[in-house]
Amino acid sequence: MANQERSIDLLVNVVKANDDYQQRLKQNPVGALQDLARDIKLANPLPTNDDRIAFRIAVLALSLVVLAVVGCGIAIYVLTFRDAAQPRLPDFLLALGSTALGALAGMLVPINQRGG
Repeated sequence: MANQERSIDLLVNVVKANDDYQQRLKQNPVGALQDLARDIKLANPLPTNDDRIAFRIAVLALSLVVLAVVGCGIAIYVLTFRDAAQPRLPDFLLALGSTALGALAGMLVPINQRGG
């Protein structure tokens, strides 16, 4: 973000480089600034956060991890039911499933576009 040119700097640089804008600013400042703002917006569109494929891949991967942990938990319970008095899910599976579920919940919570 430090390398990003500020909008006022961009405006000054465009006016410095273009004699037509300088003349228009002298004749009709408001109209020239509106036109200049429109031209700068068209030349420098805002970046979008619309990467749907990466989002879907992340959600799918996290969902698969959660389902795998649940499946392993059921398998451990079924396979050790007769041997152990109280079958227990290993701590690493519990941590992995909890982390994946928390990340999945964080990704799926709607974000307020206005406030951040």
